[in-house]
Amino acid sequence: ILIEGQVMRRNDDEIQLLVNRISSLDAALTSLVKEITFVVKPDDKCIDFMDALRTTVEPEMGSVKVEIGFLVQPEQMVIADIAHSLSWNLRTDSFAKLRGHPAVQDVLIKAPDVVAPPPRWQRKS
Repeated sequence: ILIEGQVMRRNDDEIQLLVNRISSLDAALTSLVKEITFVVKPDDKCIDFMDALRTTVEPEMGSVKVEIGFLVQPEQMVIADIAHSLSWNLRTDSFAKLRGHPAVQDVLIKAPDVVAPPPRWQRKS
């Protein structure tokens, strides 16, 4: 689930959570995630991952851009864009399946910055 709201801490270290909305995480992911880069080791398992990526993403086309980062050294990678037609309608079960593939070393996710809403109250002068 996704919980939208505000967290406040009082002077006595009491924490209060004000919930504005609760929704399904799957429904919110497409608006929260703009780009995913799967970081893979270029070995014999990589071809199997690329096949799995294509068979997963093709029937779930959407708006999340997908890239593949190939590790060339422990701290260096080369990023390859894949066809824009393979943008993804991200779902948690499909993501978990791809994330768990043996070729995947890491996943980088780009999302919009969180913008705090203006307070609903104002201080008295």
